[in-house]
Amino acid sequence: MQPTLDEFIGWPIERIAQDVNQNGLKVCVFAINGTRRWFRLEYPEENADGNIEAYLNAMVEVHIRLSQLLFDHGIETLICPVFGPELLTRSGYADIGYRGLQCLATDP
Repeated sequence: MQPTLDEFIGWPIERIAQDVNQNGLKVCVFAINGTRRWFRLEYPEENADGNIEAYLNAMVEVHIRLSQLLFDHGIETLICPVFGPELLTRSGYADIGYRGLQCLATDP
């Protein structure tokens, strides 16, 4: 039996994770886009002079929090396409993308 919206909203995280696991929904595709615009809006004081380090630090922190949120709610596998060939045509984006991937692979 499906819960009502009000019932579902009131569920604790553990109950949601249990429901996700019982229904076999354990994989989530989480496409990432618009992060530079988001960074400019959320961190205007750190965006001066194209502060790539501040951008990458913010992205790592937020992606860890979002990933943890999804894992806490019963998701076991995340598929997060973050870099595709269309981004190579954007000015300066390849450097940011490569640095972000390096950070993902080497940062503790």
